[in-house]
Amino acid sequence: MGNITLVNKLLKNEVVRFIFSAGSGFLVDITVFYLFYHNLLIQKTYDVFSFTVRNSTASLAISFFLGVVVNFSITRYLVFFESKSSS
Repeated sequence: MGNITLVNKLLKNEVVRFIFSAGSGFLVDITVFYLFYHNLLIQKTYDVFSFTVRNSTASLAISFFLGVVVNFSITRYLVFFESKSSS
């Protein structure tokens, strides 16, 4: 019974939810980078809009973008959901 109240207190704390949000974004970033770099982008270079891009750079760009999207979404809807802005 004591564990449930501790979990409820932690979930009500904005700082704990924010740390969870940042950690989730980090895990998505690292996981997506690993998957793209080691499994999906098998060529060493790619031509993107007449630029030559290495697979590590493309993997980093994709993983960063997805990490930011996940972090923003979790922060917006789970951390600061009480905020009543007009956005």
